[in-house]
This record gives sequence, structure tokens and C-alpha cells, in this order.
Amino acid sequence: MAVGDAKLRETIRGRSGPETPVFKIGERVAAWGCEEHNCGDHNWTVIVDSKAAKTQVCYHDAATMGTRSDWYDGAAPVRRAETCPSEG
Repeated sequence: MAVGDAKLRETIRGRSGPETPVFKIGERVAAWGCEEHNCGDHNWTVIVDSKAAKTQVCYHDAATMGTRSDWYDGAAPVRRAETCPSEG
């Protein structure tokens, strides 16, 4: 529900590239993954806040975003000047 773009959802769910163990960001839990052999330039993080029942997704593609990343939370994405977190 956080990401309305079906192609992007499939990219995040369907990749078999590297990923980190699940980690915490404050009280939220997160999982990070990336495109194999291109992790620095193409990666994403899914952040779940179980108390608020909300999910947030950060998506980074350097080819189209430079040093910024798109953040999704069910509404239109917001481009921020930050990378996707890969550890807590």
C-alpha cells in the first residue's frame, strides 16, 4: 500500500540481490536490499511501524535521482536529499 507503482513494487519484492538483516530505526523495523553488483546506485529500504500500522519505502536510483531518494508512504513520493538507510 505504501508504493502505488506496481513496477516499483515488483522491483523491490522480486530482486535476489544483496540485503542486510532486518534492523531497527528507533521503534520501527526495516529491511534494505539492492540490485546485485549495483548496490550503491540502486537500492531500497522498507520501514514498518507496527504501532502506527504504517509502512514507508525509500527508493534510490542514482541514474535518475542523483544523490537523492524517493520516499513513499501511500501518497505521491517525496524526493529527499538523503540516501536510503541500510542499518540502524
